[in-house]
Amino acid sequence: MRKILAVDGGTYFHHFSYADPRVARFIDRRVHVGDLGATRLDDFDVVLLPCRIDPDSLIPFAGALRAYLDGGGTVVSLNADAADEFLPGIVNRSTEVNFWWWLDGGVDPGIRIMRPSHPLFAHVGAGHVIWHYHGVLTPPPGAISLVDVEGEGSLLYIDRASTAGRLIVSTLDPVFHHGSNFMPNATHLLYGLMEWLAEGALGDAMAPISADHPIEVVRAVSGGCCA
Repeated sequence: MRKILAVDGGTYFHHFSYADPRVARFIDRRVHVGDLGATRLDDFDVVLLPCRIDPDSLIPFAGALRAYLDGGGTVVSLNADAADEFLPGIVNRSTEVNFWWWLDGGVDPGIRIMRPSHPLFAHVGAGHVIWHYHGVLTPPPGAISLVDVEGEGSLLYIDRASTAGRLIVSTLDPVFHHGSNFMPNATHLLYGLMEWLAEGALGDAMAPISADHPIEVVRAVSGGCCA
């Protein structure tokens, strides 16, 4: 099992999510962001930066995170807002957030699974990436988007091109929603993501979009995704 370092911003939802036994069993160590500078990142296979963490608290560690990536490490950033200030290649565009689209079962939110055969989706159901979202990403050249909003940009991509390591970036915020005790799909995403990071095949050899990797249209889950 890979060793995961989970960075904690000190919020209630970080504490709740990381303490959940189904998450905690995959975490080798939790560290408050203020103590990140005293932590040897190379001792871990994965560094997890959760959603809703103050970007200013991570900027002092931009050099250490880049060195870790250049050394072949894996960084997961669920906090795309201002992440360009401490991680390479990130371009995030804010979008209007529609919190209530799921009340209308006929609405297509435009979310597409770009590579359904990627190993992530052995752990995460296609419907588990669907609720509201906070902005879209423009993946850097060579990065692979796994989840898109059609015609808008990426919600989750993997970048093996910008550094010698692996940078996984998303604008979905499962730690916040799970830790706040609402949004069932966010809970499923968090559980599956942690399992994949710790035990799954990371899919480095995945080919670009082709006939072998068809796009999957994801629609609202029957009964509502977000109640």
